[in-house]
Amino acid sequence: MINIGIWGDSEAFNDKGLGPIPSRWKGVCKSEGIFNATKHYNKKIIGARWYIKGLMEERGL
Repeated sequence: MINIGIWGDSEAFNDKGLGPIPSRWKGVCKSEGIFNATKHYNKKIIGARWYIKGLMEERGL
């Protein structure tokens, strides 16, 4: 398995004590592949997408 990117369950992305996400934020956190946006999206990770197709092609997987 290739582990590249961010993982919301890492302590580095703990959002305890942070205020709400700004209402002007228009980004998305999109579930795809093995990335579960509901699990990893919080007040610190406010936008995320799963980009694996290009990486897989590049590595011949």
